[in-house]
Amino acid sequence: MLTVPISELRKRQDEILVQLNAGPVILTQRGQAAAVMVSPEQWSHLIERLRDLEEALDVCAVQEIEARIPVGEEPILDWANAEVELGATSA
Repeated sequence: MLTVPISELRKRQDEILVQLNAGPVILTQRGQAAAVMVSPEQWSHLIERLRDLEEALDVCAVQEIEARIPVGEEPILDWANAEVELGATSA
């Protein structure tokens, strides 16, 4: 991964933008990482992947709760009891 001081960004902008096709570029300030530049395509891919992983985690959480219900680890409330509990917490 290319690492470039921010002070070089203006001088080498064309080279750095071309480098984005190969992967992210780390920008440094006073020797410390300050930012990461990625191409719009890579950004879109990362965001889509993140959404997919979040969705998979949500599905796994639901499946885990559903698996625990028959064993009695998760209480099952009917609608009337749920209304009572919700009413008690909102008061």
